[in-house]
Amino acid sequence: MTSTSAQRISPTVTLTTEFGSGLRIAAGPPGAAGMTEDLLDAQYRLRHEVFARRLRWRVTSYMGRERDDFDDLPPHYVLATDERGSLLGCCRLLPTTGPHMLRDTFAHALAGRTAPRGPGVWEISRFAIAPGQPFAGSSLGPIATELLTATLSYAADQEVGTLLAFSHLDIERKAARTGFPIVRLAPAITIESKLCTAYTITARTTDGP
Repeated sequence: MTSTSAQRISPTVTLTTEFGSGLRIAAGPPGAAGMTEDLLDAQYRLRHEVFARRLRWRVTSYMGRERDDFDDLPPHYVLATDERGSLLGCCRLLPTTGPHMLRDTFAHALAGRTAPRGPGVWEISRFAIAPGQPFAGSSLGPIATELLTATLSYAADQEVGTLLAFSHLDIERKAARTGFPIVRLAPAITIESKLCTAYTITARTTDGP
């Protein structure tokens, strides 16, 4: 996978995957260029499919759409679509200077430790890849890799150099194997029968596998 970590991401840009297909990235808060109502709605539907139906998380879904109070702040989103406009992946970004999930929902995951916080640190959450896209291997698939790379690049445009994350241990390991620098903040804990970890992610300086 060719790294795009050095590329600056405008509110809406087009990336090219190694397979030669166009991957469009829309990044910003609701109302930013490219953040159409239809695309935001597709994001909530994808989150319902992944987190409520497939992973069976205890999340708030209504009429096939997953949203929570953090979506009302509002956050920034990074959304990946194909050339036809179909949503392939999404994630949410929250400044750690305000409400965010690791501080307000999963603080116990830090085991008394203090997570990085400040203007240069944003939390990434609700990272989801559409069913049918490669994601089952030992590392992140191509769409997930491009989405995370674009997210780090967009964050850098906002003078944010570190992403704070809390996810299943499997996601942390895949990101590390793909070449993203990961620093775990505390031992893994079990939530809903799954091992989960809190960690930070920074931009890759070299190509991942």
